[in-house]
Amino acid sequence: AHRHVSPGRIRNRRRCQSWYRSTSSGTAGLGLETGQTAVIADDPGEMAEAIVRLLLDDDAAAAMAQAGRSHVEANFDWGPISALFVERMLEVARQEPVR
Repeated sequence: AHRHVSPGRIRNRRRCQSWYRSTSSGTAGLGLETGQTAVIADDPGEMAEAIVRLLLDDDAAAAMAQAGRSHVEANFDWGPISALFVERMLEVARQEPVR
């Protein structure tokens, strides 16, 4: 079964220093780059080939895991997200109620 991809799932995987793999629709809007920060493929054969390459090349796998972790820390860490959330909630709280 296909599992929903979210910044939280990616953040958890990055904490474990593993590389992430998904389809282009599963990573849409997350800013991940195939071959750099994640394995992104829509074709099962392409996905399998990319995974096998990483399984056979520890250095490439480690580099992708580190690049992905850096991307997630810079873009999905709870600190910046929570600050934006609080800011947005304050904006909403200041708005006139809709009747």
